[in-house]
Amino acid sequence: MAKSFDERNQSDSARRKLKSLAKASGVELELVSALANFTWDYDTEFRNEPIGWVNNSKLSRAAEKQLHWIAETLAIPPDFTLDFDRASKDLRQSHAAQSINHVWANFTLAAVTKNYGYVSEFASYHYLRGINTSRIKSLEWSGKGVGMVEIARNLFLKLFRGGAIERDDLAYLWCDLAVPLDYHVGKPAKSAPWLEPLLASIESLPTNSGLKDLIACCKGLVGGDKFFKKEVLQSLSYADVLRVTGLPVSDMFIAERRNELSPHFYSNEWSFPMRFWSSNGGTVNRSAIPQQKPT
Repeated sequence: MAKSFDERNQSDSARRKLKSLAKASGVELELVSALANFTWDYDTEFRNEPIGWVNNSKLSRAAEKQLHWIAETLAIPPDFTLDFDRASKDLRQSHAAQSINHVWANFTLAAVTKNYGYVSEFASYHYLRGINTSRIKSLEWSGKGVGMVEIARNLFLKLFRGGAIERDDLAYLWCDLAVPLDYHVGKPAKSAPWLEPLLASIESLPTNSGLKDLIACCKGLVGGDKFFKKEVLQSLSYADVLRVTGLPVSDMFIAERRNELSPHFYSNEWSFPMRFWSSNGGTVNRSAIPQQKPT
């Protein structure tokens, strides 16, 4: 039995999960809940799909009204449609306008507060190193216009898992870097520096250590579950701080090599280049961290 739009994410358990997500991301609960309603249903009964995905093939009047509110909140015309040329132009401009010190400052805070949004922006910024008109064509594109339903979905996935699966998609990257979210994130009262201890812990690993060992190094330093820690580590590889032997990302456009697979089957659950850590080994490259990095 399918649920109506009005019934999505209405249980106490769903509200608690959305409240937790909003707190970690620093985005208003009302917006997070609205984005979720077009993407994922946390309720455990009568989901439209077995694992929580919702179907937006036909929008009710209530759904249309909420979509209009999302558009107004994001300062986007409700009837907006994103095409390839607009996405390409906006993304290149937004990427060029980023301040590396600002991106790093948000990322170092995010690793402690479990803010997937800031992690995603950091990851996308470095993932797109060297982007130009030609290289942008290597990103995935649906071939059709992207409207407010897709924008709402991408923004929720940004806060839900930091673009861990969507990073190759032009529409997602546009939402990530070209659509500003209003974050309300305060600095934790007590937050010990985590980056240098993490890098030192990784350097102390024995030869032939694998990806599980890198996750273990995050314990007590990086917040969140293993999936969040994994995304922090992958982001550091895009930034060339965790450098996989033989795969210097500073010399490549990462998206063009995203389909290269590791000989270690389970390592391919990680993104390029980190999926090659177990087979190639790697090093810590502190020179990739800005000199005036935040503490």
